[in-house]
Amino acid sequence: MECFSEPDAMSYALCRVKQLPISEKYRREIIRWIDTYLNPEQIKAKLTEFGDSPEEYSIKEYAEKDLEVSILFASREDRQDSGMILFESQLLLLFNLLLRDIEEKIAS
Repeated sequence: MECFSEPDAMSYALCRVKQLPISEKYRREIIRWIDTYLNPEQIKAKLTEFGDSPEEYSIKEYAEKDLEVSILFASREDRQDSGMILFESQLLLLFNLLLRDIEEKIAS
């Protein structure tokens, strides 16, 4: 199945994570992260929730920390797969691109 033809970041990421040879426990955590941080509606809600308040962390920092927590569910085999490490980097890149687009739409 080709994931590159998926219409958005969330669909692409969900397609990819379903193809990766990783443990089910880790897959569930990565899917939870994707549902939270690659969902434009969730991001808009979190941006509104944070507003202008001086939070200790920004939504970007929450996404990074939450992905780090998700990684704790990975097995040793999951962590040794360079494809998975690359995918985790792609997830953060997709999140940052999506966040930038949403912030630009809100600002205009």
